[in-house]
Amino acid sequence: MTTALELETAAPDVQLRVSRIKDTVFMACLQAGSQVSLAVAAEYPANCRPAGNGAVQLGGALLFLAAGEAQRLFAWLQANAAPAAQEGAP
Repeated sequence: MTTALELETAAPDVQLRVSRIKDTVFMACLQAGSQVSLAVAAEYPANCRPAGNGAVQLGGALLFLAAGEAQRLFAWLQANAAPAAQEGAP
């Protein structure tokens, strides 16, 4: 499992926490103050793609991130791609 990445969204007081276990990316939208989960999704990294200015598509979900956060997410996914592949090796 990799260290979670916390991203700011376009919505005030809502954060996106992303983690990865083997070949699955988990994303949770959290209320910033209380850390209460508003939504949770899991998807393969290949199904996580840019979807416009600051938006990310995760499977069928569309996430609107704050400026620069989509780039941070994709850099994190790319940096964690090799270790995740090694975790799944026998």
